[in-house]
Formats: sequence, structure tokens, C-alpha cells
Amino acid sequence: MQISYKLFQKPCSSGLLIDYNSAVPFHIKKAVVQSQFLRARRLSSNEQLCAESEEMIRVQLRINHYPNDFIEEARAASRRPKRTRHVNPACAFVKLPYKSDQVHQRVQKLVPQPRIPVRLVYEHTGSLRCVLCRSALHPPPCPKERDPARPRTRGRPKG
Repeated sequence: MQISYKLFQKPCSSGLLIDYNSAVPFHIKKAVVQSQFLRARRLSSNEQLCAESEEMIRVQLRINHYPNDFIEEARAASRRPKRTRHVNPACAFVKLPYKSDQVHQRVQKLVPQPRIPVRLVYEHTGSLRCVLCRSALHPPPCPKERDPARPRTRGRPKG
């Protein structure tokens, strides 16, 4: 006995995805459709069940007004092997704080990539969100202790 499986859709599923005619950027629509086909391939145990899963996705996409050529192009793209980036193992990474585009461009001009086996990586530092929102991993700094001998004053001292 062999176990087989395919993409499951709940009976109460509405089948709604991003509508093709909605005001969503094109690259988002393309990514959603490709990810649906990748999900069908990943969750199906053989080619026949994968074809059934893909057909179920095609029907959903047609309900959401996607054209057939768009669907087929995304399906074909999901079947292509994923490109891998080849990184030179002798290349060192240098992490720099990201300040602005002007600083980034100056640094890129100073460090010509082909001659030096160093890859620059930029890290965003302290945004307002990072300063205001803290987690258990990054607790907020403790407030300075108040000297109990000095009385509290509000506003300008009267004098």
C-alpha cells in the first residue's frame, strides 16, 4: 500500500485570491500565482496528483479573472529550476551601517568589487521603530535613577 497526497482545499474555502483587475502591483500578482503552483508541486506526491492540484489552482485563478496566458506563464516559471547565486568562498563580507544613498555610492566607488575579494553588506541601524519598540531580546534601557534627596520640581522653580 502506497500513501499518496495532493493539495487540499477546505469545502468552505471561498477561493479568493488577489483579483487580476485590482490595484495591486503586477510583480505581486505574478509572485502569488507562481507560489500557488510551487505549493501544488511541493504538496503533491506524484505527477498525476500534481496535475490535479494545478487544475484546481487554474480554476481558482480563472474565477479571480486571471488570463490563461498569464496563468500558463506563471506555471512554467514555477517548474523552472531555481537559480543559485555562486558566492566566492574566498570572499570576505564586511558589514557597514547604512546611512544614506550618497554614502553608499561613495563607498562603492572607493572599493572596486572585482579587484578586492570583499563584499559589502549594509545593515539598517536604529530606526524609530527599533528605538520605540523593544522585545524581550532587546529590552529598553533602564531610566536613570532619581536622587531621593533632591525634591521633584515641575516647570520652572519659583524663586
